[in-house]
Amino acid sequence: MKHLFTTAVAVAVIAAAGGCAFFSSGYRETREYDISVSADQAKPDKLAVPVRFGVFYNLSGAGLGFLMRSAGDRVTTDPYNRWLVSPEQMIEREFRKSIEGTSPDGRVRSYVKLSCSLLAFEFDAHGRMARLSMDFTASFFDDSVLIRTVSARRDFEAPVSEANDEKLPEALVAAMSRCTGEAAQFAAGLISKSLEKTAEQPPHKE
Repeated sequence: MKHLFTTAVAVAVIAAAGGCAFFSSGYRETREYDISVSADQAKPDKLAVPVRFGVFYNLSGAGLGFLMRSAGDRVTTDPYNRWLVSPEQMIEREFRKSIEGTSPDGRVRSYVKLSCSLLAFEFDAHGRMARLSMDFTASFFDDSVLIRTVSARRDFEAPVSEANDEKLPEALVAAMSRCTGEAAQFAAGLISKSLEKTAEQPPHKE
């Protein structure tokens, strides 16, 4: 009886040890990442008007987990590699850092308000391309009166640099950061060109 008891305890210890090894080998750390427009990317020229930022909507379906798209438009979310905050919050923050307008003097009555909708914020299933798609709306106010609105839609893509599995998440983030920098450039250019067209128009006659 004692022999049987000793054997049972030994089996239980081995099973427990094996179980611990199994769970530890299957564990994967969840990592969080943040986009940041590189200093190497050209910063948009300073705009000749104060800039305000409106609402940034997220219509992309992307949340905190990296969104991967495969053939047949099948999408999956990476449970182990996640964004620090939601995509639209990261985009708005980087736009605020990159797009600079004139400093307002006193009460601002003439300005441009930039609002955006995020349509895609994802990677291809093979980790070879980052894709960002956005709608931009710039509303121009003169003496607090809306005088002009321009809208545009644009897709931005950036290849992902070659990386092993360990470094692939960092390469994905770097590619999305490049897309974000290009989007900021486009938004500033949209505002600048619209300002030029407005200046070329003859003054309104009553």
